[in-house]
Amino acid sequence: MKLQLGRKLCVVISSPSLAKQVLNDHDAIFANRDPTVAAIASTYGGVDILWSPSDPEWRKLRKILVQEMICKTSLDACYALRRHEVRKMVKEVYAKVGSSINIGEQMFITILNVIMSMSWGSSLNGEDRSRVGIQFRQVVDEFIELWGAPNMSDLFPVLARFDLQGIESKMKKLSSWFDRIFKSVIDSRMKDDQAGSNRDFLEILLELKQQGELSMNQVKALLLDTFLGGTHTSSTTIEWLMVELLQHPETMEKACKELEEVVGKDNTVEEFHISKLHYLDAILKETLRLHPSAPLLVPRSPCTTQTISEYTILKGSRVLFNVWAMQRDPEAWENPMEFQPERFLRDAGKGDFQGNNYSFLPFGSGRRVCPGIPLAEKMILYVVSTLLHSFEWSLPQGTTLDLSEKFGLVSKMQQPLIAIPIAKASRGAPNVSDLFPVLARFDLQGVESKVKKLSSWFDKMFESLIDSRTKDQQAGGEKKEEKGSNKDFLQILLDDNTSLSINQVKALLLIMRKAFKELEEVVGKDNIVEEFHISKLHYLDAILKEALRLHPALPLLVPRSPCTAQTISEYTILKGSRVLFNVWAMQRDPEAWENPLEFQPERFMRDAGKGEYRGNNFNYLPFGSGRRICPGISLAKKMILYVVSTLLHSFEWNIPHGTTLDLIEKFGLVTKMQEPLIAIPNAKYSSSDHYL
Repeated sequence: MKLQLGRKLCVVISSPSLAKQVLNDHDAIFANRDPTVAAIASTYGGVDILWSPSDPEWRKLRKILVQEMICKTSLDACYALRRHEVRKMVKEVYAKVGSSINIGEQMFITILNVIMSMSWGSSLNGEDRSRVGIQFRQVVDEFIELWGAPNMSDLFPVLARFDLQGIESKMKKLSSWFDRIFKSVIDSRMKDDQAGSNRDFLEILLELKQQGELSMNQVKALLLDTFLGGTHTSSTTIEWLMVELLQHPETMEKACKELEEVVGKDNTVEEFHISKLHYLDAILKETLRLHPSAPLLVPRSPCTTQTISEYTILKGSRVLFNVWAMQRDPEAWENPMEFQPERFLRDAGKGDFQGNNYSFLPFGSGRRVCPGIPLAEKMILYVVSTLLHSFEWSLPQGTTLDLSEKFGLVSKMQQPLIAIPIAKASRGAPNVSDLFPVLARFDLQGVESKVKKLSSWFDKMFESLIDSRTKDQQAGGEKKEEKGSNKDFLQILLDDNTSLSINQVKALLLIMRKAFKELEEVVGKDNIVEEFHISKLHYLDAILKEALRLHPALPLLVPRSPCTAQTISEYTILKGSRVLFNVWAMQRDPEAWENPLEFQPERFMRDAGKGEYRGNNFNYLPFGSGRRICPGISLAKKMILYVVSTLLHSFEWNIPHGTTLDLIEKFGLVTKMQEPLIAIPNAKYSSSDHYL
């Protein structure tokens, strides 16, 4: 479509095939921008990346941005800054739980602080975080609106000097607001004796300026691009994404389920999780398909007259790409008006952000494709995944979602999204029967009956497995097992020489299942165990305590000796005597422990105080007590749980064919197994990368 607006010929391309010809086949010819008067006035004469022409200076600026500022090394180095700001966002939202939040405003403030901390190492705090953040947003909104506003000075260049609509003067005023901020920060950095110690964006740019690669105006222009390009579009996209999820609760539920599986129910989202959040990535792509940030992209202009198909596009024309229409084209998209993230799971190539699918161009294509894609994608997914994993979201009572769009250079919502965050509960429901034992027989909450029902489900499954295995053994008792085969856990437990009852077999199977299940929930199925997970592995901690109860490392502790004769009850202990403490026996005492010879980690879940390592429970002293208590408890516990959790989460374990478990102990100062444990690991992770 061609439009003659004043002296300017505007061409709007709404066809993917024509877009391909322009952006791919003739990309070099159409690589220039068509900067408006407002754009030139606000970007130090058009010396930034967005509006400058396709020339050696532009290529240099783009190279600096891509290879120095937002390369993988630089982004990885700034992760701690992004994480810090996202955690601050969570605290802010948590403080407003149950209250209405302006999502777009909150997201803008978060993204602004991320960009600010990455740019010069500091961000807004306290009252300034909200007050200045809102002011910043107002300035950026006006900036973007003026960039996209129709201007007589652009349509009739002869009138530009009169600035009839006042757009140029308004833009210069806004630009000076940013300039004062940049000047203050730059002056402060250049006076700082520690300049050079911070590898933030500003430090990189100032180094290049000192080397003569950049002018001061280019330094400021690049900072301006970073702020404008990073804050407005990212926060707007997050707002649209949250609107679509609130509009489609089943999609939100799937996204939350994926987060639980990948991150772990009570874990904090980290950036390394993002690459595994395939469904959330598809949600982002579907959001950008229906609500592209720049619905017409940033205008291009051919450097020579060019014919595209049967259309002639004159030199200097303004060329717009109607990606909003192309991304809703029924010839390219099935059910284009429906929000269906699954379409990008079925065909991952359709969601390529680099502009190779000309029906999907949210970031443009060719030479002038948005250079900030890696940072934008990383930030949006990190923020959204954190919001979804940390809170449940609902609309204020009596309100409805308004998906009306306000078009401009950047598309945004006509009405801001107001939503209410609700903190997600941790695992484990309180039970009145535990708090008030006298009420236990009434099972007021039905917890006991539910648990019994679930327990019977496991019992039936175990019973079936055991019966099946027992029948197989009886039917083919004389049949030789395949040479080299390994015994699984069930076979080990059913061996005649294990002397275990069927109920004990079931109990041990359940313990192993619980440990594996807890690790999957806390760590995430294909994630690597980290030390910060340990504090959440409550059942594995109980397993360790039960192992230390039955098998204390020092069954008699380290001998003590009194410095004077001492009477303890009716016993006199002479000075210099050797005093031993039979914790092996005390920790198996039937008066202190129910079913003391059975391995029951649950006993420490029911009464956490019984497994206290500091020696205050004198029926449980694996590390001793008093002045001479083992000083290395913290390290020992951390190391043991870290190693064991990694072994269990990374591998399945069997014992070699023909061997049986021998639990006979070899006593000494330190107790150990009479026969060493020989076991065979089998890989559990779906990707071999976890083992490299």
